[in-house]
Amino acid sequence: MKLIQQLNFKVAPDDAIRDYKLPSDKKESRQMLTDTGLCLKIKKLHKKNTTHVKYRKDFYYSKNGKLVKYLGSFGDMTYKEALKALDEFLLAVPSAAKTSKNTLRSVFELYLTFRPSLTATTVKKKKTIFSKRLGVLADRDISKIERKHLQDIADEIFREKLYASLDDYCEFCHQLWGFARKRGILKKDIFDGILLKESYDCPPSEGYAWISDQADLESLISYVLNYRSPISSIKKALIMGLATGLRAGNVRKMSANHLKIDENGEFYLHFPKDENKTKANGDEYLGLPREIGEWLLSFNLKGSQLFFGNTKGKPLSDGTLSNALGDYCSEKLGDNVCLVFHSFRKIASTFCHENMPQNGLIPYEVERTLFHAIHGVAGVYNKSTNIAMTRKVITWWFNYLKSLGLAL
Repeated sequence: MKLIQQLNFKVAPDDAIRDYKLPSDKKESRQMLTDTGLCLKIKKLHKKNTTHVKYRKDFYYSKNGKLVKYLGSFGDMTYKEALKALDEFLLAVPSAAKTSKNTLRSVFELYLTFRPSLTATTVKKKKTIFSKRLGVLADRDISKIERKHLQDIADEIFREKLYASLDDYCEFCHQLWGFARKRGILKKDIFDGILLKESYDCPPSEGYAWISDQADLESLISYVLNYRSPISSIKKALIMGLATGLRAGNVRKMSANHLKIDENGEFYLHFPKDENKTKANGDEYLGLPREIGEWLLSFNLKGSQLFFGNTKGKPLSDGTLSNALGDYCSEKLGDNVCLVFHSFRKIASTFCHENMPQNGLIPYEVERTLFHAIHGVAGVYNKSTNIAMTRKVITWWFNYLKSLGLAL
């Protein structure tokens, strides 16, 4: 039952909010409390070695299903105070700029028009940042938007501890407003030469979380093999990612067209240049052990011919794959640190390097297997497919995983 359907919500909303609990199988919920956009984000905060569940409950202004503005946390703010904060926020944000030709939205569209070199992935990322973070300002004249408006949004991202997202948002703002100045749409620099990011002391990032202990790797293998979901392809995708170190995008969109068999009956994968993150490398090839190739051949593919499609035959999302690892725990990871699908790449690289030279591998072979950029002269002249080399790396890594319990 939703919060607003609770009998005591209309009479004593604060009591209803305080006592509201999520079902045991649900970690988070966003619930609209009013028609004006007041939303309550409810999140479970699990702590190790205890069955007690604590909650974080935050008030937001929500528009079109997206959290636009953080208003405050329940406990620091009552329901009535949240309503007042929302009213003040809505009054401060003007309605659509009816006469302005230079709305933030139109400037953004112009920015994309004059950036034809941007890849489809980059364009999609910028559109996501714009709609998710700047949507509330989209119809406002860009000349009326002040640094404070952008800083308030950055503050919200910082409070959520989304430090990588904060980097992307700040960089995007400087790119977009810099473009507006170069085009003569804006006359002054609203940042006064000071980067938005300089207002925050973010903890140093080590990138994607990873594990380097064999016992943790064994527990990760066990977690993957015992993963349960109505969508069976999620578990298979996790196995493929762990066994090969492929990027999520390559696994998600892998179809029968990518799997090849040479004249000797050996398997390999072929990913055309446009499907790869590092375009400068050109087409990428990954040699596979026969066991993995035969496993892929055993799939009963339908319609789209995707190896790891969802129930509708479409690619699984990045979020689905990373969220599937959300319940994996390791003491070495620490609280509130989770592996994501990309972590498999870091784990594979770590163990391959850790076991050199006994495993017969060298760093260059591992880098090529992970489709990392080729630098220097080699990047210009070396156009080999590296199928045998990458098969050598994947074969060692796959056998190492099998020795710790992995099975297809």
